[in-house]
Amino acid sequence: MDMIRDLLRRITQAGLLVFSLVFAQEIPIVSPHLLPFPGIRTGLSYFSLKPTQNMEITSLPGGWTVADTFRDVLASVDLEILRYRWWDHFQPASKFDAYSSLHYTIRNQIGTITLPSAYPTTLELNRTTLSGFNMNMLIGGFSIRNYFAYDYSRRGSLHAQIGFGLSHLSLYKNASGIRVLESNGYHLNFGLGWKATLFGRMGKRFRIGVDLGYTLEGFNLADQGDALKLPGGSSGEVSPIQSLSLGTPDLNVTLEFGEVFFGAYTPFRDPYRLGLLNMSAGYGLLNFTTGVSIQYDSVGTKLSLPFASSISQNYDLQLFKYNWPFHFIRQANIDVFSGLGVRLWKMAAPTSLPSGWASSLTDGSATFNSLKFSPRIFDIYLDHEIIYPFGPRLYTRIRGGTGFASMTLYENEALDRLIDASAFTWHMGAGAGYTIKGDGSSRVSFGVNLEYVHQAFEIDMNASNLSAVDPDELVPITYIDFSQPVVSINIGLIFGGYPNAAMKAFEAFKNKHYTSALETMQELLQFTPKHHNKEAVLIQKQMVEDSLVSRYYRDVRTILSQGKIGDAHALIQQGEKPPEEAIERAVQDMKVEIADRALEGVAQALKMLDYEFAEDLILLALKSDPSSYSIAKVLLARSYIIRATVLYQSGVYGRSLYWLRQADGLTDRYEMVTAEMRQKIGDGRLDDANEGILKEDRQYGI
Repeated sequence: MDMIRDLLRRITQAGLLVFSLVFAQEIPIVSPHLLPFPGIRTGLSYFSLKPTQNMEITSLPGGWTVADTFRDVLASVDLEILRYRWWDHFQPASKFDAYSSLHYTIRNQIGTITLPSAYPTTLELNRTTLSGFNMNMLIGGFSIRNYFAYDYSRRGSLHAQIGFGLSHLSLYKNASGIRVLESNGYHLNFGLGWKATLFGRMGKRFRIGVDLGYTLEGFNLADQGDALKLPGGSSGEVSPIQSLSLGTPDLNVTLEFGEVFFGAYTPFRDPYRLGLLNMSAGYGLLNFTTGVSIQYDSVGTKLSLPFASSISQNYDLQLFKYNWPFHFIRQANIDVFSGLGVRLWKMAAPTSLPSGWASSLTDGSATFNSLKFSPRIFDIYLDHEIIYPFGPRLYTRIRGGTGFASMTLYENEALDRLIDASAFTWHMGAGAGYTIKGDGSSRVSFGVNLEYVHQAFEIDMNASNLSAVDPDELVPITYIDFSQPVVSINIGLIFGGYPNAAMKAFEAFKNKHYTSALETMQELLQFTPKHHNKEAVLIQKQMVEDSLVSRYYRDVRTILSQGKIGDAHALIQQGEKPPEEAIERAVQDMKVEIADRALEGVAQALKMLDYEFAEDLILLALKSDPSSYSIAKVLLARSYIIRATVLYQSGVYGRSLYWLRQADGLTDRYEMVTAEMRQKIGDGRLDDANEGILKEDRQYGI
């Protein structure tokens, strides 16, 4: 039974040391303040609309009345784009936390509501007739939400949230998916939620949650753009619906993964501060839809593009970008760049114009013949991108921006370009890349991107000095939208970074090269005393030192398990203070074990009459565990008696008597034994004296 208890104790001690060592590898240094794409949320919202209450309408015969109530469900997808934790600026880390997030939410009505017979279901958009409309709400918009969380356990938390923002409503939809009757409005929501960590190391790396809330939204639909009219341009209201307000209870399931790729190295990155000459080249795909992306000034006109002409070529040159948030948020694990760029866009192959379209134009003095449909766009834009590192070289990014573009629509064989227009553009996208280290202060970056570029233009031939050579031919396009998805590859240079000593130290730490990691950090702090992430470096340095101590005591455990109790005790004496209470307890247990083993060895040594080895073991036991003194002094007394016995048998009576006296000073357990031994010593001394006298008598002849 004692053997089993001893085995369990040793397993527990070893487990504490190994656990502490492994746990030290997993502790995040600092929680990130800024996170891109922290989570995604999906859910359902129930709404109920009742005319004259939360839906203002113009009365029409046969329309909806006050008695009509419409109930349906909105399915929602919510993307948390960016999160910033600000609570620890006011209070040190605790169970409470607060942060603000930027969200983009899309909510779509699952079903449709058939419009009354008195309501227009056919409308004219930019002189193109569209029919078959039903009521189907699509709501999208941005909002800022503020969360106040309480961690009730290591893995679970409760939170309350309140947010506000802007929403965009598209109310009508037909079978072709075309949406009309649009409005911008306000967005307000609040609620309560619960989140829990699913798996992974300690921290909020991968979480799931449930949110229950309430959302208020309002829209004014009274004023519609000039592009939307009743069929044939007849007078009257485009829709009797004047305004709409929604109050919906929401149930959502949230999945958070913003910190799942966050590594302890990220706060150490020396930021890349300046980017120059980032070149992208790629292809896009056009898809023209009559009435939506291309509109004409005559009914029945249509432009058909072959597949080769629907492909576009994109050349993008970012001239300059700067990592400006570095001045404000140096502890962030991401970079945010803003910069200036130019883009050249054109169709891969020109296409011939349909019959009846003017292929020859004149400005009154010159004639331009053999014109083809070959749009080309030159765009100057401002760009903003967020770079999130997956490692020291691999990264992902999102980007977006706005620009101003000029377009030419037609081109002939002489490369004359005609029909100009200009417009504002915008773009957004995502990508991934890999950086190759340069000369220590620059990096070459390669990447692949997927983007969406919005570029739409109004064509006003009345403001142009161009006219068709043949008056019977037309230039029918009044509006054209070249928006498209684009896939591209890029190569660029980034300047302003420095060799990342802190990252090298962390890699050495992960590979358990603790001494090398510690030397690198000490050198970094020595030569860069004002490092912008000095606090995080010091935390990491403490972790490395603690891991060194933990590994040190793990080695002690290994040596002790091999029975080398003297070596184990010597190592413990050389060690530093354990970093954790659990390790300190394990070390104390090892000291007790050394004392126990030493005392067991004493008993064996005394059986072999090896009193010198026994006394060395007793001294080791007392040094390792002073509380073993009561047992040790009894064993030491036995050792002294054995030593005295050996000396007595050798005829060294004085030294034998000395060790007997030492034994008497330790314990009175062996008084009878020592008394007998003293009698023997006395007898031995008397015999020696008699023998000496007899020897002297013979010498002198007495």
